[in-house]
Amino acid sequence: MAKMIPPYLSADCKSPGEKLLFDRFRTDPATDDWIVLHSLGIAKHPERLSGEIDFVVVVPGLGVLCLEVKAGNVRRYDGFWICGSGINQEKSSVGPFRQASDGMHAIKKYLSRTDQSLSRILIYSGVIFTYINFDEESPEWHKWQHADRSRIYSTPISEVCSRMLRCAHEHVRSTPSSFWYDAKASRPDKEQSLQITNILRGDFECVFPLRAAIDQTEKQIIVFTEEQFAALDTLDVNNRLVFRGPAGTGKTFLAVEAARRSVLSGKKTLLICFNRMLGQWLNQATKSFRDQNSGMLTAGTLHSVMRSMIKTENAADYSQNYWNKQLPSLVIESILEESLDVPQFDMLIVDEAQDIIKEEFMDVLDLLLTGGLSGGKWAFFGDFERQAIYTQFSAGTHSIDCMEILRARSPFHFVYPLRINCRNTLNISVGIEVACLLDPRYSKVLHAESGSDIDIEFYSTAEEQQHKLLKQLSSLRNTFSNNEIVILSPKENTVSCAEQLSAADTHAYLSPFHTDIPKTVTGYATIQAFKGLEAPAVILTDIEELEGYYAQALLYIGMSRARIHLVLIMHEKCRKKYLEINEQGLKIILGGQSGKS
Repeated sequence: MAKMIPPYLSADCKSPGEKLLFDRFRTDPATDDWIVLHSLGIAKHPERLSGEIDFVVVVPGLGVLCLEVKAGNVRRYDGFWICGSGINQEKSSVGPFRQASDGMHAIKKYLSRTDQSLSRILIYSGVIFTYINFDEESPEWHKWQHADRSRIYSTPISEVCSRMLRCAHEHVRSTPSSFWYDAKASRPDKEQSLQITNILRGDFECVFPLRAAIDQTEKQIIVFTEEQFAALDTLDVNNRLVFRGPAGTGKTFLAVEAARRSVLSGKKTLLICFNRMLGQWLNQATKSFRDQNSGMLTAGTLHSVMRSMIKTENAADYSQNYWNKQLPSLVIESILEESLDVPQFDMLIVDEAQDIIKEEFMDVLDLLLTGGLSGGKWAFFGDFERQAIYTQFSAGTHSIDCMEILRARSPFHFVYPLRINCRNTLNISVGIEVACLLDPRYSKVLHAESGSDIDIEFYSTAEEQQHKLLKQLSSLRNTFSNNEIVILSPKENTVSCAEQLSAADTHAYLSPFHTDIPKTVTGYATIQAFKGLEAPAVILTDIEELEGYYAQALLYIGMSRARIHLVLIMHEKCRKKYLEINEQGLKIILGGQSGKS
């Protein structure tokens, strides 16, 4: 994947062709050592007061390619080029080939003047027509100097650009006047490629402020999730659906949208999850359309629904056995004895379903849903391989297969796979794939920006970990608001690093996390409690174990909560295992072996 400069596609970019190519350069694995500058301004243009090159592609071992991109219709009439249509139509005597060539000469002249050692580097121009077929011939351009729709959609962008540069080498080498050309010296090595980039970026790049990048990313989250709403259209023709996908694929947002659609269609709907914090978030997220459709939607945790039926009090005094065994049994007995006015729901939606699919809970849901699980209408959203820390595994031993239980209850249902990551930045997504051995990988990462690298710290003592946590907090608070940062730990709050730091330093401004935490405070919670939620910046602390399913699942859940910035603070004893896991994860990405064991 190429290094994109700037790493973010500006919101000002209106060209669908440039957006298409930006994504192609960013995701093509064959462009790994390439550097691509987008929308490079030229202050000293040879023909005009100023100019712009759509893409400057720096390819080590080949050269520099200046590309002009045309996304609409193109024709030439009476010597004028007419590009685009309607109000976006442009008419000019300077066609796209001349535009690209002028930009190329400006770059070549500037580089030679700035650093004479770069004067022999091959720099050439080309044109890409992204949405039309272009087979016109003219002495004004070479046949190999352009690529059209048929080539762009059938050939990787790396091969399209490499072919242009290879042909440019052949052309220049056979031209007698190109005395400057040298078969070796005209091909930039990696150091010269960086040198070229630094010269051009130093003069032409407008840096995209990190705070602005964060704001833009936050605005894009809902938009990205909307692209996946097409998956919900399958509910119109299938009454029972499992939406199955890894962390970050938009399952919770899709669950909320499914609830909204269900309520608007007149169905009495139950939207539930397992985790208390996620239940509070679901309740808040659905408030607007729940208030507008009184009585049509119940949202929260399954336990809160059961408690409302039994009218339990002093909930904090009850044991796990009560919540997982006794309470479901009480509800079922009361329903069967007809001592309860049982609410019947037309639609059941379960988020983080892997935490709820166990026999006791499924018995309750079977009785609450009209038609039951076998004949009623439902949608289950879950990560059934990686996040089943409450049902599928117990103390690292396989005990329950969620999908087997579901198939036994409802043999006739469909599974809809979700593999597009619409939560995490590219670097965090790749970090999850590597450190958590995600196989298969995400099919696509929708955030165009790469984001910051994952920060990793190792500690030996509790005091050292507190010091590193405070240092990371101070650094992150230069960019993020206090409440945009969340500290997560596999340990209970009372013994976590965050609580110890909070007790030792009141100016750390830390507090146990809740969904409406004030902007002046940074929240902390267990990874388990925060499951299903997300935050712009996440710091994982108290990582003391990486062996076994449960420890690896918690690492995966914790890492995948971070949208933009991620920090790992782990014990020194984990260093060797962490490096081993990363080596294995890289082999998966490179196609060397499967990460499943």
